[in-house]
Amino acid sequence: MKYNRIIWFIAAMALITTAVPSNAQQTSVAGKTLSGKAYGYHGWVNVSVDVDTHKKITSVTVDENHHETFGVGTVAINKIGRKIVAKQSLDIDAVTGASMTSKAIVQAVANALQGTDLDPSSLGYVAPAEKN
Repeated sequence: MKYNRIIWFIAAMALITTAVPSNAQQTSVAGKTLSGKAYGYHGWVNVSVDVDTHKKITSVTVDENHHETFGVGTVAINKIGRKIVAKQSLDIDAVTGASMTSKAIVQAVANALQGTDLDPSSLGYVAPAEKN
């Protein structure tokens, strides 16, 4: 009988703790520079993302110390950030011939925004594992 009460108590506590809403605070991105990284064709691609006080992405800069292929991956590095800024979206087309680098830049921006009040999914981002 005492054993049953303990089991019921544990089960009730488990239900209560899962029903309580999380009070996790999201970091505000307004007026900040964030950094993120993702794996590209030849290694890590590090980005800096500038966000203005109205939560608009104003620039995406790829760190110069990348190892992406010159003339192929560098084309994506020069174009993808501008596309993200112009569309205010992470749902953009990859650069032909540099799809891995393009996707890495988009994913790095999403990683930079993760846990902030500018949710990557609100910008059209779909994580690679979630795609059909």
